[in-house]
Amino acid sequence: MRAVMPMRSFDAGSLERPDSSLLKYYAIISLLTGPGFLIMFWPLLFKYETLKYRFEDEGMSMSWGVLFRHEIHLTYRRIQDIHLSRNLIQRWLGSQPCLYRRRQAAPARR
Repeated sequence: MRAVMPMRSFDAGSLERPDSSLLKYYAIISLLTGPGFLIMFWPLLFKYETLKYRFEDEGMSMSWGVLFRHEIHLTYRRIQDIHLSRNLIQRWLGSQPCLYRRRQAAPARR
């Protein structure tokens, strides 16, 4: 008989950096480009090193970038759908990309 492991609580507020499997995925994808490895790998490495998450009560934010800073702020009430899709390499590494769909703001009436 298999022993049942107690569930650990997940605290999203403690999540600030991506998992190391993302860097492995970036390296494999870059290697698959062949001679373009160095051209592909450096921007992905910088993205991985600067990627930061912040989860709060109202929503989440994500930022990355060295020369050009990208920031995304998303409130939870604007999330409409969450779609998960993984390719073969992502399944092998155990990474989980997440694509979400936000509700569009209603157009202003005149």
